[in-house]
Amino acid sequence: MAFTSADIVAPIGTTALSRLLAEAHTVLADAYVQSKEVEAARTEAERALALDPSSSEAKRLLDMLKSP
Repeated sequence: MAFTSADIVAPIGTTALSRLLAEAHTVLADAYVQSKEVEAARTEAERALALDPSSSEAKRLLDMLKSP
């Protein structure tokens, strides 16, 4: 049986899916920070904010990455 994106999105809703994806990007950004891959971390944090502009963790990571 093949699944479509509608099969996945419909049960949880697009807002919940966006938040879930944003959280995944934030976790990935944090992993990049830990491995000192600053540009990759910044990219993932920005992706998280694009999906969920209210993500305080993504905002925190971006603020930290802007610091010298």
